[in-house]
Amino acid sequence: MKLNSHQVRWQSVALPTEHGGWGFISEPVILGLLLAPSLGGLALGIVAFAAFLLHQPFKIVLKDTRAGRNVPRTAAAWRFVMIYGGTLTAAGAVALLTMPSWIALAPLILSLPFIGVQLWQESDNQGRSLLAEVVGAMATGAFASSIVMMRGWEFMPAVALWIAVAARCVTAVLYVRSRLRLERGKPAMRGPAVASHVAGLVVLLGIAATGLLPWTAPVAMGLMTARAAIGLSSIRTQRSPKVVGMMEIAYGLVFVLIIAIGYALSTTL
Repeated sequence: MKLNSHQVRWQSVALPTEHGGWGFISEPVILGLLLAPSLGGLALGIVAFAAFLLHQPFKIVLKDTRAGRNVPRTAAAWRFVMIYGGTLTAAGAVALLTMPSWIALAPLILSLPFIGVQLWQESDNQGRSLLAEVVGAMATGAFASSIVMMRGWEFMPAVALWIAVAARCVTAVLYVRSRLRLERGKPAMRGPAVASHVAGLVVLLGIAATGLLPWTAPVAMGLMTARAAIGLSSIRTQRSPKVVGMMEIAYGLVFVLIIAIGYALSTTL
């Protein structure tokens, strides 16, 4: 599909190039809505996706403006900036009108430093650096917290949920980066990647012991740890980058479902 006669492909303008980001933004939104569905929570989910989609065309507009360019791609990017920006504004208004208290926005406010670091890295053309990807992964989990707080969850259980999502997403960044290097025949930091999973498992075990997370949370993290240990070992099956990415999205959905099942069981037992 072309946007115009100048052969501008809409996918290159409208869709993010960071394919792993789809999973990182989907997981907290899906988990939050599974645990505490509400109109305000759905609106926040739309805000999350709109902000995620807005990133690509806005980045193009910013770069072209800085370079003094005004080409067909720039005009196409502006259109998508308006579409995504309008969607974000409308969904944000619904969220504000339906939120039970301003405290529901606290997790998103607390995530702003992480977003700031990510934007700073991108402004320095380091958008795919390890630091940028890690802080971006940490920030997305805040949506899970705010979504459940739209349904009346208290702050600490909501923050515990954020930590669980962050543990999953940050360790996934380290795993995928290491896995892709191995598949390309390059040296990879296998030890630190697996160690991060073990650390995440210990953290979730500690939080589950306090009752702020169901016991299925460390179980889900244990599954992620096993996949990292095997996926970065010599017995792994060779995979293409595309397959590695698709499998990681699937693992993320499994992680979300296991945690959601844990909450469901805790309320019925």
